[in-house]
Amino acid sequence: MHGDSCGNERIVVLEGEMIMVIHRPNVAYVRMKSSSEYRLDANSGKLLQVPIEKAIRIKLDDPNKHKQIEYWSLNPDSKKRYRLKVHTVNQQFERYKKGDSDTEFDRNYDESMTHKCVVEALSRLTCMALLFPIKSKRSRLEFDFETVRKEPFLHLPNNSKYYPDVLCTFNEEHKMYDRWGGKIAIEVTYTHGCESYKLEDFVYHNIPVFEVTIEEGSARQFPAERPDWPKGKHWDHRLVEAHINDLLKWFSKGVVGQLKVDPVSTRIHDKEHMLWLEEKRNLKQKIFTLEEDIKVSKNEAASLVTQYDKSVNNLSSAKNKIETINSANEKLRTDNAKLSLSLKKEIGCNKTNKVECQSSVDSLSTDIGFLRNRLKLKNLFIYIELTVIFVIFFMPFFFPEGTKNLIIGWYAAMVEFRSVFG
Repeated sequence: MHGDSCGNERIVVLEGEMIMVIHRPNVAYVRMKSSSEYRLDANSGKLLQVPIEKAIRIKLDDPNKHKQIEYWSLNPDSKKRYRLKVHTVNQQFERYKKGDSDTEFDRNYDESMTHKCVVEALSRLTCMALLFPIKSKRSRLEFDFETVRKEPFLHLPNNSKYYPDVLCTFNEEHKMYDRWGGKIAIEVTYTHGCESYKLEDFVYHNIPVFEVTIEEGSARQFPAERPDWPKGKHWDHRLVEAHINDLLKWFSKGVVGQLKVDPVSTRIHDKEHMLWLEEKRNLKQKIFTLEEDIKVSKNEAASLVTQYDKSVNNLSSAKNKIETINSANEKLRTDNAKLSLSLKKEIGCNKTNKVECQSSVDSLSTDIGFLRNRLKLKNLFIYIELTVIFVIFFMPFFFPEGTKNLIIGWYAAMVEFRSVFG
C-alpha cells in the first residue's frame, strides 16, 4: 500500500487498484432539521462547529435533541457540503447516504437476511477454499482453520473498533502464515461495501481481508429478498435454515471473492527485502557485466567500422582497377577488331599475290621449259657442229677434194640456218 495526501483525501493502492481513502472529519457544522438553517456561534457569529466528542455526548445523553439536528461537512461552499453521521464506535463523523438510518456503523449495520445467512454459513465452515477472479491471476487458497468466529469485536492499537463479519485463524503449517500472521477476515458485501477507512486500518494492522460479494437476484441472495418473491408472503426460520444449508453446499466447493487487503508481515517483509537486496546486487553485477560487454562490443564495433571503411576503400580501388581493366579490354577489343580487319585485308592481298605468284610461277615454268628446249636444241647444234668439225677435221685426210666442197656448202647452209633462229 502507498498513498498520496491531498487535503482530507488520500489515494491508497489496495490489491493492485487505487481507491480513495477519506480521512473522516472530527468537526462538523450543525443544521436544524425543521428549518434547514445552520446554527451560529453565539460569540463569533460564524457557523457553529461541533467536535465529534460533543456530538457523541449529545447522541448518547440527549437522543431527542440529536434527532432534531443534522451534521454537515465544513466546506466553505454550502453547495458542496455533504451530510454526516455520528459514529460512536469509531468516534468519528461518517458520510451520510440517502436512506441511511441514524444508527452507527456497527455489527448490525447490514440487517438484511441475505447478509446474515451468508455470514452464518461462512462461520460454520472450518475448511474453506478461497477462489479468485481469473483476472487477478491468483491461485486458490485452501484453509483448515483452527478457529472461525462470527462478528468478533476488534479493538485495534490505534483505538479503532470493528466487527468483521468473520475472523478466521490458521496454524503455522500454512504457506500464508508468515505473511498474514495466521489470520484472515472475511467481509460480506451485499447492501454496501467495506468502508475504505476500515480497509486502511486493517492494512496498518496486518489483517488480510477477503471480500465476498452477493449480487442482487443471485441464488446466494435470501429468497424473501429476491425481486421475484411474492409481496406479503410470509417466511420463517425453516426458510432461513434451508438457505443456509444451500449456502454451505455452495461454499464447500469454494468461496469466490477478492482479496481487498493483502498485507505483508514484518518477517516476510524482511525476507523479501533481503531477497530484493540480493536481487539488486545481482542486477548491479549483471549491469556491470553488461556494461563491460558493451565496452567490448563498442571496441569491436569500432574495429568493424575501421575494417568496413578499409573494405569500402579497397572496394573503391577495386572498382577503379576494374574500370581500368574494362577500359583496357575495350581498347584491346577495338585493336583486335582493327587487326582482324587488317588481317582480312592482308589475307585478301595475299590471296591476290598468291594468284599472281602462281601465274608468275606458271609463266616462269613455261619460260624455263622453253629455255630448256632451246638449250637442248643448242646442245644438239653443238653436237652437230662438233661432229661436223670432227668429220671436217678428219675428212681431209681421207677425202681431201670432197671435203673441201662439202665444207664450203655446209658452211653456207649453216650460216643461212642460223640467220633463221638468230
